[in-house]
Amino acid sequence: MFELKRVEKGEEKRAFEFINDAKKYLKENGVNQWQNGYPNISTIERDAELERGYFIIKDKEEIGYVCIDFGGEPGYEKIDGKWKSSGKYSVIHRMTIKNTFRNSGIAFEVFRLAEELTLKNKIYSVKVDTDNSNKKMQHIISKSGYEYCGIIISEDGGERLAYEKTIKKL
Repeated sequence: MFELKRVEKGEEKRAFEFINDAKKYLKENGVNQWQNGYPNISTIERDAELERGYFIIKDKEEIGYVCIDFGGEPGYEKIDGKWKSSGKYSVIHRMTIKNTFRNSGIAFEVFRLAEELTLKNKIYSVKVDTDNSNKKMQHIISKSGYEYCGIIISEDGGERLAYEKTIKKL
């Protein structure tokens, strides 16, 4: 069973361990994403402060981290392309999964959990972006039903491929 547990004050360093593990994994696999100091511990502390950082839990074990943000993303205001919708949306950022659990379909579960949380907040659109070099995440995003919408500029200044999925009420 999978669930999300909000990262509480004092747990940020544990959450950041997942980020560092993912940075190493991305570098080893030739992905440029997260190789310039972002995200850092301050990013994760801010996620926790704004109650948008979550541990990914499988059978009561922390196996990853994800940010699910309902506050909008300034970088999404300008897109070289077109979003599917113009209303409120959630954003999935900084998804990481522990090395021993990679390649087991868990990312699809995280997308599903994020979509459920989005619906609980009476929001019907989820947006996500990833680096052009991150082919694995592009595949996961597309296979999860997200449609490519264009290119945005991310928090770290890099170009990212942007996707959106509109979801139906429960």
